[in-house]
Amino acid sequence: VIKNLSDDIKRFFIDPRTVSESPVQWDLVFNAAELGLIPFEALLNDDGTPTFACENPKIILTRRIRQNTLPAVAENWPVVPRVLFAYADSRTEGSAAVPYQEHISSLRKSLRPWLSAEMMEQSDNVILTILANVRFTQIEDSLVKAIANNKPYTHLHILAHGIRIELPDGVGSEFGVALFQVGSIDDFSHLFEKLEVKPFVVSYMICDSANASNAITSKKNIVQATHRAGVPVVIGSQLPLTFPGSVCIADQFYKAILNGEDVRDAVHQTRCALFARKGTGHDWLSFIAYVRLPEGYESSLKESRLKRQMASLNTIRKDTERLIQDKSTERARYQ
Repeated sequence: VIKNLSDDIKRFFIDPRTVSESPVQWDLVFNAAELGLIPFEALLNDDGTPTFACENPKIILTRRIRQNTLPAVAENWPVVPRVLFAYADSRTEGSAAVPYQEHISSLRKSLRPWLSAEMMEQSDNVILTILANVRFTQIEDSLVKAIANNKPYTHLHILAHGIRIELPDGVGSEFGVALFQVGSIDDFSHLFEKLEVKPFVVSYMICDSANASNAITSKKNIVQATHRAGVPVVIGSQLPLTFPGSVCIADQFYKAILNGEDVRDAVHQTRCALFARKGTGHDWLSFIAYVRLPEGYESSLKESRLKRQMASLNTIRKDTERLIQDKSTERARYQ
């Protein structure tokens, strides 16, 4: 099936073998219906390897909605992150729990430069907030209150491997997450439209979160709807998503962007990691990224890296002082 898809998709692109400079970004700009219905990520090289999961040439595939009224992207990319992680546990009899512990571990590792040893064990602190068994109203309240307190969240990460709910009369589908409906696509769309300060990155680790159910309405794609509302970077899955795949995305994507690397490089690294790892199935094809970056983005990354290094040094100093002052402290926590 992927081979047939690739053969059809090849006519949209120039021959990858003609790419003389690497890395290069292929930025797809279509209307929402076109982008949602065609799995461009299925393009294969002549040897059968995925074109967008290779290092040579390094071709990074991103998407953008063609829309004149798309809200402007904020110019200043965040230096100090504030991450809201919300998960819904689908554990019922005969099913496994969503891998929220693995996601928390990945996020904490990526955020370590800003997290002291004590903060690493907290579910709610100035850098990382964790919402368990979440409902939409909790996500909404957290985002709105953070803005009111002048501490908006820069990243929103939602984990909810779930089920698809067909709507009556054949009008499409919505995504029931964790075996109950956290919130509809319209809920999230309206939320991001009204937020005065939007997160810069939103990630949906939800099966079919980037899959358009039909070509009539684009609102059946929560990834597109969030991007349309003005969030610069939105990632999701256009197919069912495996547990190992969502953990891999949390590992690779957040490690890269929180390390001050280019978002586009983070997208490519993540797709390569998904293709290389056993157990992630076709998640390399499923992984999808909508990206719209501000002018001067590359120069802001330099400042971001420097401030991250300074934050890391400050965290090391604080932890060291704590160890010196309290001889009974468990040293393993400070490694």
